[in-house]
Amino acid sequence: MKRLILALCVFVSCCVMIACNGIFKRGDDNQDSEANAKATPSYVVTNYGESIALPMGCEQVIVVEGTHGVSCNVYAYTYADGAWYSRLINGVTGYRGIAPQGTKREGDGKTPAGLFALKRGLCYVQDFVSSFPMEVYNDRYIWDENIYSPTYNTLLRNPAPGTKGDRLWKHRHLQYRYIVVVEYNTDPVIPGAGSAIFLHAWRAKGKSTAGCVGMSESNMKSIVEWLNPTKNPHILILPKGVTLQNVIKN
Repeated sequence: MKRLILALCVFVSCCVMIACNGIFKRGDDNQDSEANAKATPSYVVTNYGESIALPMGCEQVIVVEGTHGVSCNVYAYTYADGAWYSRLINGVTGYRGIAPQGTKREGDGKTPAGLFALKRGLCYVQDFVSSFPMEVYNDRYIWDENIYSPTYNTLLRNPAPGTKGDRLWKHRHLQYRYIVVVEYNTDPVIPGAGSAIFLHAWRAKGKSTAGCVGMSESNMKSIVEWLNPTKNPHILILPKGVTLQNVIKN
């Protein structure tokens, strides 16, 4: 009788261990599936059938597509619930259009094509709520545009008297109320390859920029509120003649 009871105890213990192992395994499988989903790359598909890979973890991407003249479509894409969702904003580019990748030069009036990170911004007043890092600037701030300067294409917060560059304060009431920095030619910095490429408000509807991407002030504010640094936001500026077809998860 004792042997029978002992055998039953061993059998029950084995069953419990198997069941527990099954539960823990299913939990591990679920975690692995979620990790794999996050590690799956996304792509921007163009009219030529080209698939442009986005960086891992990028769940926000702004796609800029030239339309006619200096006008452009600005698509703000967000990845959520297993799909990409977008909204369309009317925008403008530099007065000489979009420069093919690698050809942008200082003062050429062109917006550089390519894929760039969006990590920081500046604002005149903080009249919005956003997790995106926006620094409030003052009348001392200058963006160095001097190709011979050792601080070319960097933000100077307290420059020496006489320093030349883009004086942000001068345009604070309209174009530079909100600025999102496009990380073009910032790491590494190549002298003469172009500087101070931003997202900012246009001067007026349909009016070009000097090389940035412009839109209405209200849309700029909504972009700042939408941007989330945990989603690794980027901007993709498509070359002339290339149009957006879709953004997909592979």
